[in-house]
Amino acid sequence: MQQSHVALRLTLLAVFLVLVLVQFLVFGVPEFFARFYPGTAFPDTAHRHFLMSIGALSMVFTVGTLLAFFRPVRNAGIVTLLILMHLGIFVLNVVLLAQGADLPWRYVLPEMVYALVICTLLVRFYPVRSRGEELAETADELVDTFQSKLKSKEKQEESAKREEERQRKKLEKQIRAEVQEQQRTKSF
Repeated sequence: MQQSHVALRLTLLAVFLVLVLVQFLVFGVPEFFARFYPGTAFPDTAHRHFLMSIGALSMVFTVGTLLAFFRPVRNAGIVTLLILMHLGIFVLNVVLLAQGADLPWRYVLPEMVYALVICTLLVRFYPVRSRGEELAETADELVDTFQSKLKSKEKQEESAKREEERQRKKLEKQIRAEVQEQQRTKSF
């Protein structure tokens, strides 16, 4: 019986929406991030490059999130990467705050809570195959292997029969030729 992974899919949908929002902000309204850098000339060339790099990575994770949404068990590795990404975001914020970075709490705290909650949900609902699915897949593989070996054996037998028939006809032809030769020699 196939699992539906509804809770995981809802979590992945939330991640997808957040990543699309990040992409919109990065590519459409980069001035939004000026709030994090008060008193600087944002966005300058270096910050814009950094922001676009984050946007590109966000697009890759968005595509991965969609793939994992549609086929969670097959794309469990992508779910693992999403777990690591959110855990990395959380750890990054903890390290920056521990180093005394001047980041506004009203932006950092929700991001940390989001990253920790999503990371926890992805770990909790990590897609694993049930024992029945594994057994069914193994049985299907065994049946396929057996059928392919059976077909191969049938082809070999058919080929051997054809070769035997060809040899028999060749032998019959030789015998007929010899008989005809003997009849000709007797008649002279």
